[in-house]
Amino acid sequence: MMWLVAHHLPEKYAVAGGLMHAVYEGAAGAARMKRLKQEWQLEWQKEQDKWHKPVDVEVVKEEIIRKCAVMDAKNQHLKLRPYLDDPAKMAAYELLHGPQDWDHAREMRHVGLIE
Repeated sequence: MMWLVAHHLPEKYAVAGGLMHAVYEGAAGAARMKRLKQEWQLEWQKEQDKWHKPVDVEVVKEEIIRKCAVMDAKNQHLKLRPYLDDPAKMAAYELLHGPQDWDHAREMRHVGLIE
């Protein structure tokens, strides 16, 4: 692997005598390898830091809750479907859940979005 790196990025990693010479050169080669590994670690860390930014968990939670509320509002007519044909059921549902848009639910059924 070291040979590949030196071959493809010679301006940055090549050494006199070739990289293998640097690897097997004893203490000097080991020091050179340690320096290269530290450089690679720093490069890798910079790349990771660029993509992995800290996340505010509370903001993410609020965003998820907001999206769920929007989806729930869009599908409200599906919840009302079982009650559309019976005024007593509609009144009971409104007692439990507050006023509902029954006309919108009827329109959705008329359009064919509700069976």
